[in-house]
Amino acid sequence: MRWLSLDVAAPIDGVITRVLASRGQKRDRRDATVHPDRPKALEVHATVVEEDFPLVSVGQPVELYFDALPETTVTGKVARIIPERSSESTASYPIVVTL
Repeated sequence: MRWLSLDVAAPIDGVITRVLASRGQKRDRRDATVHPDRPKALEVHATVVEEDFPLVSVGQPVELYFDALPETTVTGKVARIIPERSSESTASYPIVVTL
């Protein structure tokens, strides 16, 4: 059996987050084969402890670090601040960061 490799063009810039077809599977050309996500549309929901809450503002730049990817830094901006204290034992406030 011979495999055919094709270049695929997408109407948006993005990152492939899911492959919806498997090798050798026949697909109609109208069927989606991959699921792209727009990285600039991604959001992180985080919390800020009460002591730091007055220091956070919408539009403020943010750097995110991940234990699983210690060499990687992701940047973003504070998009929203929810001024509602969480009910946890440590007082914190939810924020939304766009990447």
